[in-house]
Amino acid sequence: MLHILSTIKSRWQEPSGYKGVLNIVNPLIITTGSFGLQNFVNRLFLANYSSNAIAASMSAGLISFSLTLLFIGLSSYVGTFVAQFYGAQQFSDIGKIKWQGF
Repeated sequence: MLHILSTIKSRWQEPSGYKGVLNIVNPLIITTGSFGLQNFVNRLFLANYSSNAIAASMSAGLISFSLTLLFIGLSSYVGTFVAQFYGAQQFSDIGKIKWQGF
C-alpha cells in the first residue's frame, strides 16, 4: 500500500502526470455530472406532477441522450485525428479531417 501511495505522489507532478490529466478532464466531469443532475431534478419535479409525465420524461431523456452521444462520438473521433496531425505538425491535414467529420 505504501508503494502505491509513493507512486501516485511521484506521478502527480511529472509532465503529463495525474495533475495535468485531472486539469484536462475536470470540464468533462462537470459537464457530464451536470447533465445527470439536470435529469434527476427534472424527473423529481415531474414525479410530483404525475406518473405519466415521469414515464414520458424517462423515454425522452434516453432518446435525447442517444442523439447527443452520436455527436459526442463523432467529435471524439475527429478530435483524435486532429490531435495526431497537430502533434505531427501536419497542419494542412487538420482542415480535411474537420470537414470530413462535419
